[in-house]
Amino acid sequence: MKINNLFFILLSVIIPYYFTEACDPPYTQHFFTDIYFPQYGEECFVTIVYCCWWDSQNLRLNWFVKEIRQRSWCMVDVRDEIAWRNFKNFVYQKVARHAILNCAPPLPSCEPPPPINVNRYFARCYKYHNFWSDKYWGSEEWLISLKSCLDRPGKCEHRLIVCVDYSLYPPDIVVLLDECEVIQEPDCSYNVPEIPPEGKSWDEEWETECFAKPCCP
Repeated sequence: MKINNLFFILLSVIIPYYFTEACDPPYTQHFFTDIYFPQYGEECFVTIVYCCWWDSQNLRLNWFVKEIRQRSWCMVDVRDEIAWRNFKNFVYQKVARHAILNCAPPLPSCEPPPPINVNRYFARCYKYHNFWSDKYWGSEEWLISLKSCLDRPGKCEHRLIVCVDYSLYPPDIVVLLDECEVIQEPDCSYNVPEIPPEGKSWDEEWETECFAKPCCP
């Protein structure tokens, strides 16, 4: 078995012990690990933690991302707007499929088109947290986490119509509507902090101040 495949399996087994802060009810916490290929082509493992909730009264899936963990050398430079947009789209496409499978009943057919049935929320403020991970033998290392500053103002809402198109072979999930609205302006600065912070290194724990990023589109 390749070392990378073994690492992927270890992440899938051990990562539940990473996360001690649960989502506020009625949301439940979920996570998964995937592989992302940044612009320089190196494969990078990304662990994404998110919260989701199926609103049975309004027949709508709601979810938002809490945290994205990876190695520092795989980190996407959020100051590069193209790289950030590509990475953000990767994360939200992956989370959407995972949340649909784990938090919601089977999707409706696209005929007739259903009403809006997915709400996803984007934080406007984020922060970096560099930390030592020693949760399992043989993979002790420093990791960096991009966290949503959920306690700070600033939010965008994406409203989607997601359904199954049975005219395709095989039938596939399609998005008929994807609209975004800024519903709260951030109170954090748009200045992305330098990392590691002055006087700090990649080999010690630190956390930055929250900083803002556009979320529509």
